[in-house]
Amino acid sequence: MPDSWNVFWERLIIDSVAVLVIAFLAQGIWFLGVDLLTRGNPGLEASLIRASARMGVPWVLGIAGGLGWAGWRAWKLSQELPRR
Repeated sequence: MPDSWNVFWERLIIDSVAVLVIAFLAQGIWFLGVDLLTRGNPGLEASLIRASARMGVPWVLGIAGGLGWAGWRAWKLSQELPRR
């Protein structure tokens, strides 16, 4: 029978890693898109840099929300299992 504490940590680690991997992939896609757009039209660089700067706080809040979701999901799953 699985232990609720072990299930909590396993789920927390798996979900947290998934959130961070998805976040870094999305960030890499954004920067690749910015790079490709500025190569084709250098005049867009200033506006894309400003757009990137404006997205900083929402980006961090989104990642924090994803990690909070991972913690809540792990806790909820561990509560469904019997304790030792």
